[in-house]
Amino acid sequence: MPIYEYECESHGSFELELPMRAASSDAVCGECGARSRRLLSVPNVAQLSSGNRKAHAINERSRFEPRVVTREARPLSGEPKLHAGHGRPWSIGH
Repeated sequence: MPIYEYECESHGSFELELPMRAASSDAVCGECGARSRRLLSVPNVAQLSSGNRKAHAINERSRFEPRVVTREARPLSGEPKLHAGHGRPWSIGH
């Protein structure tokens, strides 16, 4: 379940672990019982795997400055490979 951050006018901010369906509703302060509005906070992306973190960083950079490819495309060399190396693509390699 995600952790949401709320702010009580009297006691400051606090966090609650709630189901996603409760994300849009207010929460009750644990100290005074007052209704508290949810704060918009940054998601905790530090727990992502390094590959996912790298992909997020690349996507964020390309959002404003798309990467430009400067090398030319190389033509394919030779004929396409045939399945299983013997010229019968319908066979499974027997």
